[in-house]
Amino acid sequence: MDALESTPLLADSSTTNDDVCSGPYARFTSRRKVALVVLVGWSPSCRLETVIVAGSFIPAIPQIAKDLDVGAAAVSLAISVTLISESLGSLVASSYSTFYGRRPVYLVALPILCAGSLGVASSSTITQLLLWRSVQALGMSPGFSVGAGVVGDLYPAEHRGLAMGAFLGIALLGPLLAPVVGGYASHYGSWRDMQCGLVGASLLTLLILYLDLPETSHTGTTGAYKAREAADLQGSRPPRFVLINCLRPLGLLRSPNVLAVVCGTIVTFIMLLIYPQTLAGFCVLTTNFALLVPINSTIGDRYDLNAFLIGLCMVPSGLGNIIGAPLAGRLSDKALSRRGGDVLCPEDRLRATILGAGFLVPLSALSAGLIVQLVPGRLGLALNLLCFFMNGIGVELTLTPLAAYCIDILHSRSAEVIAANSGFRSLLISLTIGSVVPLISKLGVIGVGVLSAGVAWAGFGLICVTICYGKSMRVNVNMDE
Repeated sequence: MDALESTPLLADSSTTNDDVCSGPYARFTSRRKVALVVLVGWSPSCRLETVIVAGSFIPAIPQIAKDLDVGAAAVSLAISVTLISESLGSLVASSYSTFYGRRPVYLVALPILCAGSLGVASSSTITQLLLWRSVQALGMSPGFSVGAGVVGDLYPAEHRGLAMGAFLGIALLGPLLAPVVGGYASHYGSWRDMQCGLVGASLLTLLILYLDLPETSHTGTTGAYKAREAADLQGSRPPRFVLINCLRPLGLLRSPNVLAVVCGTIVTFIMLLIYPQTLAGFCVLTTNFALLVPINSTIGDRYDLNAFLIGLCMVPSGLGNIIGAPLAGRLSDKALSRRGGDVLCPEDRLRATILGAGFLVPLSALSAGLIVQLVPGRLGLALNLLCFFMNGIGVELTLTPLAAYCIDILHSRSAEVIAANSGFRSLLISLTIGSVVPLISKLGVIGVGVLSAGVAWAGFGLICVTICYGKSMRVNVNMDE
């Protein structure tokens, strides 16, 4: 645990709650903190636009395949490339944000996002599409990891859950915008128009971030600051640029707590096997995940929907995400403070995931599988939309506390632990996602729904183990080095 954490999360700490508003967390006013959370949540290469970048691609896959004269399966390769590129990019971004600070990473990532979006819009072959989608993914890779690091910089532990919920809630406007806008552009215009719009939005936000985003890292904690201090003591010049081992964040997976959280979040991602809409908008990884699932041949064919209507079907999930994120943040903060007194236990925060991970996510997965197979017509579609809404709430009731927990136990390396969490998960899924369509063909929608619910409950079991034994798991591994 970082020594700068004002409120103690370990039993042997003696810091009191009176220090919460002092020290590094008093650097910005409350209004300024809210403005910064909105800024990193809304901005491209931060959260919201990365959701739009990926989410708008879902309804456009058939049109892209037709335009490039390839099969939809070939276009889906762009998603695998995106997952790998984004996971590696998040490791790079988080490592350099720990060393140089948050602001430089954003200012470098945005031009890359602009170039990638422009390249995607001008692609005339599948090879060009794959190349530029990987560049685009690199540009949006700081979204979750560095953004979560900013939240950790601004708020102490007992307020961090609500702040993280607000951060995710802003980004989760994406499920309301991306599928609808992307579907509209695909059905009534061209998928290239959306990419061109992203170029303009990214350039505008680059200007806003350059003028208004300060460095949020705590004074004296960045690697660059320490390198300058060491150089001054030796009477030498500090290095202009330092090469960093960008795989270093993966070393955090040595912590059984972090590894359990990585596996535990499968309770939410497993829904993507059937219904990618339920997670569209959680984060960069989740929305790119959703692109791989054949939504047009499941929901679209079953209920005879065009691309625009498929986009509209994602709105209930987005509403559930928006409601669930701030609710989860507030509940996790209350759970963290449930013991009272001055000492806080990080594992108490995970109790806020019980409703979402144990009930809403697996039951909505199971119900949706049954409904899409057995209930036709408008009633079936309406019930599916209800499942999407409930799953959207459940997803955020699970993921928001898990992200805040990772920052609680490794505050000094907050961006890196989030990158290790999401990056490792993304790499695993990119290797296994190709089996989704054959699995649906072999087991059927109901079979995959049952399997999804079973895996979800298994992930919930890992979270329960962490709640019960997380403290002893933490003390056995030193993760600050």
